[in-house]
Amino acid sequence: MSGTLKLFSLPHFDTNAPPASQMVVPAVPEIEAGRNRQKSSRGGLHNGGYDDENYDYILKDGECFNTRYIILTEKPIGKGSFGQVTRAYDTVAKEDVAIKIIKNKKTFFDQAQIEIKLLEMMRAHDTERKYNVVLLKGHFVHRNHLCLVFELLSYNLYDLLRNTNFRGVSLNLTRKFAQQLTKTLLFLSSPELSIIHCDLKPENVLLCNPKRSKINIIDFGSSCQIGHRIYQYIQSRFYRSPEVLLGIAYDTKIDMWSLGCILVEMHTGEPLFAGSSEVDQMMKIVEVLGMPPKELLDIGPKTHKYFEKTEEGVYYCKKTRDNFNRCYRGPGHRKLHDILGVTSGGPNGRRAGELGHSVEEYSKFKDLIKRMLTYDPKVRISPYYAVRHPFLRPRTASQTGRSTVGESPTVSFCTSLSQSTVVVSAISSMTLIRPRTGITKLVVPPGSGNWYRTSPGKNCSLQSNWDRSSPASPGLQV
Repeated sequence: MSGTLKLFSLPHFDTNAPPASQMVVPAVPEIEAGRNRQKSSRGGLHNGGYDDENYDYILKDGECFNTRYIILTEKPIGKGSFGQVTRAYDTVAKEDVAIKIIKNKKTFFDQAQIEIKLLEMMRAHDTERKYNVVLLKGHFVHRNHLCLVFELLSYNLYDLLRNTNFRGVSLNLTRKFAQQLTKTLLFLSSPELSIIHCDLKPENVLLCNPKRSKINIIDFGSSCQIGHRIYQYIQSRFYRSPEVLLGIAYDTKIDMWSLGCILVEMHTGEPLFAGSSEVDQMMKIVEVLGMPPKELLDIGPKTHKYFEKTEEGVYYCKKTRDNFNRCYRGPGHRKLHDILGVTSGGPNGRRAGELGHSVEEYSKFKDLIKRMLTYDPKVRISPYYAVRHPFLRPRTASQTGRSTVGESPTVSFCTSLSQSTVVVSAISSMTLIRPRTGITKLVVPPGSGNWYRTSPGKNCSLQSNWDRSSPASPGLQV
């Protein structure tokens, strides 16, 4: 590593953290012009030629990181505001890994250190890996870039939806995901951790194996602990909670709101609240859930952005330039009952007659979602009660239509999304752009079979020279 660097310890959050958290790593201020005397042949603008104009590291196929990780491609798997993710081979462990390479900027370097610390805390409190959190295998600094080494996982939940042609997965598979994710939220909200993920969405939930329903949550780059909230702009817009929209103090309950949105999307195939802006997002929520409680609106610093109040103290939706030409249904006019198709055979009647999709099961599902999407975070269901909800109780083989009790449902992918094609995007937040038509724009890195989308409300993007908007494969069989 060129240049003289100061040394400092990672921020200390927990005395019980593993020894790795006590490592001393180089602090990386923004690179000054002329600091690196030895110039790279890569032609970059910063860091002696090793970084591009955005302070991202310029990858070279076959380059060795930290004396053990061989870079497998010059094209990053994923790219975002934080930096990029690449695939590499670990010559010591004899396995492929995903390396998240942080931008050579102090802000992102400091943010990544917090992510490392939180991941190490979770690993220390989950030695048996019961709680579905991605495994951080290590971290190091390479040419002024902090690098995080993760296990290599499979497809994210958005990939699953795409492979159903956005028709959604079965209620049984939705239940499998919900059982695991509520368990993870119970773990994160424990007094020993008190961690808020702050960016739960389908892209940040990955299958561990493309043919099984076991999942892991990734991307703790925006996460924090209760009492250490450092970000004001959090949660991707479609999954953003009312308290965040209103500017009210938040806690772990914002993740429960996001989970409710995710579960509906996984079964219906469409985002429940697909707002094009924060104002539009709030109006989409009001259409389904009705007006927020007056008690919340009275204390919201940003209430005036969405609502106005009469002299009698009654709130109503505000007309702004952002939503002036939009036609909204009345508060609560779009019923969750109808969206889920509780008594009509599921969303748009697609599950009529299918085993495990009875009115009784849909009623349980709707009840859980309503509790997850309660406006008041104090009343919103907690992970403790969510994991015990009737919808999430274990089911028999006769109820699910499977011959083996407890077996994970098989997820079948087509050949173009084979097991050898591994999606690592969810280690980082990708971007999703959903036009007003509801059509999703998907972008694919050249030479890759991996699909990504951009996330609304997140300052990140996936850069690609190849843009396809049609699915590469037939629907997912679940």
